Amino acid sequence: ERFNNAFPPDRSGLLIGRAELNQPMVSFLASDSPATRAGLQAGDIIVEMAGRPIGPNHPVLPLREMLRGAVGNTIDMKVRRADQVVAATIILENMYPASERKCPAPNN
Repeated sequence: ERFNNAFPPDRSGLLIGRAELNQPMVSFLASDSPATRAGLQAGDIIVEMAGRPIGPNHPVLPLREMLRGAVGNTIDMKVRRADQVVAATIILENMYPASERKCPAPNN
């Protein structure tokens, strides 16, 4: 039954992972996604999201949840890239139809 549930929708095209010192970072960007259009790059270290400072050991799950908000919501971010802080605004959009987010049932 759980296999027929839709995955939580990703509306940003951004995958958050961890960098050195356990700092949340941009680990992957889908091509032609809201995150790439916002100017984010793989390897960017997330230092602020939705007005909240993000430091080492900050939980990643709440950040991912923000990226699953309603279509049209904006997420303001600041990332550290090399020696500078870069501001970016992601405008969330429906990237995939619900049918593409379902996990296939296991073959028994």
